[in-house]
Amino acid sequence: MEALIPLPESDALAGRAREGDRAALDALVLQFYRPVLAFVRRMVLHRDDAQDITQDVFARVVRGIREYRAGTRFSTWLFRIAINRVIDLSRKPRVRPPPPAPPPCDDPLTGRESVERFFDAVADLPESLKVPLLLAYQQNLPHSEIGEILEISANAVKLRIHEAVRRLRLALREERS
Repeated sequence: MEALIPLPESDALAGRAREGDRAALDALVLQFYRPVLAFVRRMVLHRDDAQDITQDVFARVVRGIREYRAGTRFSTWLFRIAINRVIDLSRKPRVRPPPPAPPPCDDPLTGRESVERFFDAVADLPESLKVPLLLAYQQNLPHSEIGEILEISANAVKLRIHEAVRRLRLALREERS
C-alpha cells in the first residue's frame, strides 16, 4: 500500500506550479500519483476504474493548478479533487464485468485471502466512513487535515473512523462464523 508522506516542500512546489513552473507541477505529479492511485483503488472496485479516475484527477490538477490557493495544503486540495471524482463517477452506471471469483478451496484462509476479505469489508463501508478511514490509515493524514478535506470537524473524523473500525470488526467476525 502506498502511503502519502507529505514532503514539507509540496506546498511550496504547488505555489510555484500555480505560478506556471512546469517542473514544479511535474514534481508534484510524481510525488502524489502513486498515493492517490492507492487511495482511489480502495474506493472503487475495478483497477481500470481506479487508473482512469486517477488520471482524470491529475488532468484536473494540471488544468486547474491556478485555482490552488497558496496557504492551503496541496494534499488537502488534491484529495478533495480525488474524492469528488470518485463520488461523481460512482453515480454513473459502469459496465464492467465483475472480477473473477477465486477458485474454490477447502484450505483455511491464507494471509492473502484474509487481506482480500478485509479490503472487501472496507469496500462495503459507506463512503462517509470509508473515506476518512483510508485517508487516516492508508495516507497517514492527521484528523485535522481529513476534516479540511471532507469539510467536517476533526471530532467528526474521529467518530467516523471509530464507527468504520467497529463495522469492520463486526463484518469480519460475522464472516468467520
